[in-house]
Amino acid sequence: MVSVAVEVERKFLVAGDGWQQLVRDSQHFGQGYLAASENCLVRVRVGADTAWLTLKGRDMQAGSESGSVSGSISEGGLLKRFEFEYEIPVADGQQLLEQLTYASLEKTRFFLDMPEYDWTVDVFSGRYAGLVLLEIEGSGVESLDAAKLPDWVGAEVSNDPAYANANLAKK
Repeated sequence: MVSVAVEVERKFLVAGDGWQQLVRDSQHFGQGYLAASENCLVRVRVGADTAWLTLKGRDMQAGSESGSVSGSISEGGLLKRFEFEYEIPVADGQQLLEQLTYASLEKTRFFLDMPEYDWTVDVFSGRYAGLVLLEIEGSGVESLDAAKLPDWVGAEVSNDPAYANANLAKK
């Protein structure tokens, strides 16, 4: 299965545990990066029974020099970019993760029962134990910008490269 979409998201630190009562599902996985450049990121993610190969476009400032938008834009705290996901056999994903990635990390993703958007909380393990991030994904920049945030949501880090998974994996 191939998923092609424009990803629009906001990312926040989590400042409380109120989200835990909203969990409807969770998945532990490892993810690693096969390539990263200014224009594209290639990631493999492996869970217990699913693996994905993902290609993401770069984040760009709104309104490129040519006046057209290609790939992705970053508006305020919002990130918008092309994302292509391909489901791959778990054995292939494991082999890619173990042998071809230059950086990797592990986390448990919790899917929250929240209206209107896709809310996920990532609880990192290993060298990032204690780091908890919220991602809110939606279909449009305007709708996500107006998202009402619960009191357990901390500082926004959408445009802070220190909290990009690819950068965390490299450390």
